[in-house]
Amino acid sequence: MPATGLPEGAPAAARVRVRNLTDAAARRWTGDPVDCGKLRPMDLPSDPPVSPAVRITVLLRLVSEGFQDAFAARPAWLEAPAVDLAELREIVGVERVEQLRGATGLREGGAYAAGGPAGTVALAAAAHEGVLGLLGLAALPPDVVVEETPEGARYHVPEDWFITTPARRNGSG
Repeated sequence: MPATGLPEGAPAAARVRVRNLTDAAARRWTGDPVDCGKLRPMDLPSDPPVSPAVRITVLLRLVSEGFQDAFAARPAWLEAPAVDLAELREIVGVERVEQLRGATGLREGGAYAAGGPAGTVALAAAAHEGVLGLLGLAALPPDVVVEETPEGARYHVPEDWFITTPARRNGSG
C-alpha cells in the first residue's frame, strides 16, 4: 500500500475534496444519523472493476473530509458498517485495519460517520450513490464539480451528501 494509505490502483476519485459547508448548513439538523444505516444495498457486480477496499476507503475519506469542512477540525473517530470493516480486513489484512484504527479512531458502527467534540457527520444516501460515479461505476452526478489540479482531479460534492449534527452545548436546548 502506498504512503497515501489507499490501496494500489486506487483511482483519482479516491482523492475527494468536499465543498465547504456554510455555517447555516453546519448548524441545521438534516436528519437522524441512525437513519443513514438504513440504505439500500449497493448494486455492485460480483467481480467489480474497482476493489471494495477502494470504495470503503473513499467513503471513509469522504466522511472525514465532510467533518473537517463542517467543523474545521479532524474527526476524533470514524465509523464504518461492520460488514464493510470485515471486508476491508479480509482484503488489506488485520494489521492494516489496526493501523487505520490507531490513526483515525476507525470503529464499527451502523453507517459511515465521523465525529468528535464538535459533533458528527454521517453520509446520506446521495453520497453512497454518488461515490459510484466518483469511482467510475456509474455516471458522475451532475452536481459534482471536478477541478483539475497538478495533483490530479479534485471532486467538490454537494452538501446534501452529508448529515451534520453539531454537538449540544451546555445550557442550550
